[in-house]
Amino acid sequence: MDYRAAHSCKRRGDDLVLKSSIQAWQVGGVLIEYCYYPPSFGVPLPKHSHIEYQLGVSTDTSGGYRYRGTSHPTPAGHFSLLHSGEVHTTLRKGEWIDQPRTYWMMYIPPEQFSKLTFAYSGAPGLPFFPEPVICDRPLLRDFLAFFQSLERPSALEHTERLLACLSQLVARHAEQRRPQPKPQRDRRRVQQVQAYLDAHLSETVTLQDLAQLVDLSPYHLHRLFRQQVGLPLHQYQISARVARAKQLLLQGLPLKRVAEEAGFADQSHFTRQFKRLLQVTPGQYQVQSGVLR
Repeated sequence: MDYRAAHSCKRRGDDLVLKSSIQAWQVGGVLIEYCYYPPSFGVPLPKHSHIEYQLGVSTDTSGGYRYRGTSHPTPAGHFSLLHSGEVHTTLRKGEWIDQPRTYWMMYIPPEQFSKLTFAYSGAPGLPFFPEPVICDRPLLRDFLAFFQSLERPSALEHTERLLACLSQLVARHAEQRRPQPKPQRDRRRVQQVQAYLDAHLSETVTLQDLAQLVDLSPYHLHRLFRQQVGLPLHQYQISARVARAKQLLLQGLPLKRVAEEAGFADQSHFTRQFKRLLQVTPGQYQVQSGVLR
């Protein structure tokens, strides 16, 4: 299947102008995106994080991330794997890129990996992937077969193929250990604040509100949250709102309602923040994913 045919385009005079596009699917609770970017200036993404694990791969483009204080180039055909909650940004600078670029991105909820880990080891907990860049040709072949299957209207096949791929990923590349734990009390407080923000995305929340929630001064909470999460509170909130907006867009909700339910001040603010992180507008994301025709 030639996924490059999926990108959006328009004609100006005799020139074909290609536009960035993202198609999205939900399979078994996992968000899958196919991203196409035409020749253009590379745009580095701002620092951000995801509640989910992020797994990405491209067969035609090299890339990379700044992650855990180190640069990790990702050659074409290699997987990039970022842990849940880890702050990262792309390595791409503002230089001209001559070739189109395509990427597959997958956002896997931690509970999915937790279930797979338990199935293999019988022990609870999340897997730890020591290598953020993975070269595994058999796994790449199986993931590409899964992506191909998305053309076919078989939810059962989609789910089975994805589960098989993620199982191989855990079995071959995960370790049964966790990153260095943070102080329990501080970690619980930060997790409580994150959970509160995630549950109140459409509400106005002040730093004072959050500080009172965990019995800290606003200054102490600001410093602790940034130290442990790697982002200021407001940037975490924006990332969480964009993630929620993706889910609502794939349900076919009108853009104005998505902006309201995800907690953006207005549709203009929603569009600006969404495009800043994904390089396409909410409307393009919805149409290109086949939600609206």
